[in-house]
Amino acid sequence: MKAIYPVALTLEASDGVRYTARQIYDWTLAHSRKLEMAINYFFSRMGLFGGAAVNFGSMGTLAGRQAGKIRNGTKAGDLPIEDAPDYAIVFNLKRAKDLGISIPSAVLTAADVVSKDDLRPLTTHALLYDPNTPEPTPLAR
Repeated sequence: MKAIYPVALTLEASDGVRYTARQIYDWTLAHSRKLEMAINYFFSRMGLFGGAAVNFGSMGTLAGRQAGKIRNGTKAGDLPIEDAPDYAIVFNLKRAKDLGISIPSAVLTAADVVSKDDLRPLTTHALLYDPNTPEPTPLAR
């Protein structure tokens, strides 16, 4: 089985309609039969299959620190290239079950984040997820 790596933040269709990342991910979950590699903890938590994921909040903090150094006189070219400060192996068991995939218990034991339930669609949440931040109140439908 091949995997998809959905990373589009916006998509313009041939008729000129523009779709948001939330709409793209919700459509993918409803129509795709391939496992999805989640680029962020949040995307697995919201229904994508999983994989090696990054905490975008911690990446933003790192970028802010780097910007502060530049503002204080460090040349951007003198800053080291840094790896994401917080990443993990994540799985969504509901999506795995929907796709007919059984994840061995040894792999699940090694995972950092395992989502087990059918979580709300992306349209009710912000796109960035930080596991250290409390779950936001869902938007009214």
